[in-house]
Formats: sequence, C-alpha cells, structure tokens
Amino acid sequence: PRQYEQAFEATEKLVVEAAVDQIEPAQLQQMMLKYAQLPAGTLRDLLSPKTYALLAEQAQTYGLPLEQMQGFKPALISQQLALAAISAMGYDPTLGVESHFSARTEPQNILELESVESQLKLLFDQPIEVQIVLLQEALAEFNHIAEQTDAMLAAWAHGDDEAVATLMREQTGESAAAQDFLHQLLDQRNTHMARRIAKMLRGTGSYLVLVGSAHLAGNQSVITELKKLGFNGQRISSTDSISN
Repeated sequence: PRQYEQAFEATEKLVVEAAVDQIEPAQLQQMMLKYAQLPAGTLRDLLSPKTYALLAEQAQTYGLPLEQMQGFKPALISQQLALAAISAMGYDPTLGVESHFSARTEPQNILELESVESQLKLLFDQPIEVQIVLLQEALAEFNHIAEQTDAMLAAWAHGDDEAVATLMREQTGESAAAQDFLHQLLDQRNTHMARRIAKMLRGTGSYLVLVGSAHLAGNQSVITELKKLGFNGQRISSTDSISN
C-alpha cells in the first residue's frame, strides 16, 4: 500500500521484530539447532503411537521428510508442518512486509524490538511436555488449516481486530498449556515491544515499526500497551494520506 511506501520514505530507521534477514544462513542454522534439537532420543520415541501416526499422515500429505527430522523437538516439527501447509496454499514467507523493506534498507538502519535468539528460545525451548500438547492440539485441527487461514486473512483484510484476536486464540488451542504459550507468544512480548517503541517515541529520530498483525489485536496488544504508556495512535485506512 502507498501509505507503507510513504512511511518508509519519510523515516530514518526501519524497526522489525527481529532482523532475521541480517543473519548469515549458516549462523541462523546453528542458532536453530541450539534450541530445536532433542537432547537425546527420537521424535518417534517421544510421541505416543496415535500422535505419531497422525503426524506421519500429515507429513506425507505436505511432503515433510519426517524420517530425516527424528532428532528435532515437537515445536520445530509443528512449525515446519504449518509452513509446508501454508506454502502449499500459495503463500510465500519471503514476500512478507519485513523482508520487502529490509531488502531496501542499509543494515545499520535496521533496528530490532527483540533478538532472533530470544524468538528461537521462546518457540523451541518450551518444556517438552508443553510442546507435545501443542503438537497434539495442532494435529487435531490440522485438516481445517486452510479454512482457518482464509478466515484469518479475511479478518485481517477487513481490519477486524476482534476477529483476528479470537481466531488466534482458537487456533492455538484451548488447553492450559496452549493458553499459557499464547500469553508468552503475544501478551508478554506485546508489553515488551510497546516499551521499546515508547522509548523511541520519547527520543529523537523517525522510525517505521513493523510487527505481525497478531500483535495489534486483543486486550493486551501493542496498541493497548502503548495507550497505557500515554501514546494514542491514529489508524490509517487505504483512502487516507500520511503526508503530514
């Protein structure tokens, strides 16, 4: 949208959640292995026969090489399976807004709200029993991933924050483990991100801050957390101008 381009041209610094694109692939792989590898045993041994059978079925459907991934934690398997399914629907993660603008920004002008390593730790270093529960809940609903993704995209396109927040919580799972993980994944990070953004707003310079849409919806979003800190933003619609 032209408003993104206008904001990009008018600001000095690009701020992203974590500057993944600035890390060399080999270094990123080492960081992933640090958190995503099982300390011992195999995935097959870790999961119940029923759960493993469901996983194997979905892995075959989406071309996930499960036999080659036996040394990885359930959280990585969940992430890779979801990525494979979304890619099969035609979505391309390399076309994200962060990648689009990062490629046009000098590295010294890219700032982070959090580190890549902190994200990897959050995603892949949860207790194993929690990872198993999250994988089981994901597999139970995996046949509906296309409808869920379409519903999420429709809510996002219509700017329906309440629907985005509701869908996020429904898709994560209803167990206590799933809800606690979602609290860590969104609520706690939103508070941290808002504090970082507030510090920028109180200083000098101009910043274009990009975060995933899930961080902008719900009762503890980046938006609501910034309001608590005294900052009230203005929502920009496709018909609006931000030239002033």
